[in-house]
Amino acid sequence: MHDSVMDQVMINGFAAEFTIADKAYDADEIVAIVLNQDSVPVIPSRSNRPSGSTTMHLYKERHLSSFFLQNQRVQTHRNAI
Repeated sequence: MHDSVMDQVMINGFAAEFTIADKAYDADEIVAIVLNQDSVPVIPSRSNRPSGSTTMHLYKERHLSSFFLQNQRVQTHRNAI
């Protein structure tokens, strides 16, 4: 089973202004779920699909949230030792 099948189940019901995902999740079904939740999909287009999103500056800044979450995980681990 491809990850995107499970992700359709996981993102259903979550509210967010923007939904940021990698290009592997550029599928009509996932984009439709995101749009039905009144969220803006920020997903780079695969090479075989037309370019769609004008919010790619948000995708380029996704590393900030990744860094924050990784930093929190390291601090939590250090506090547990």
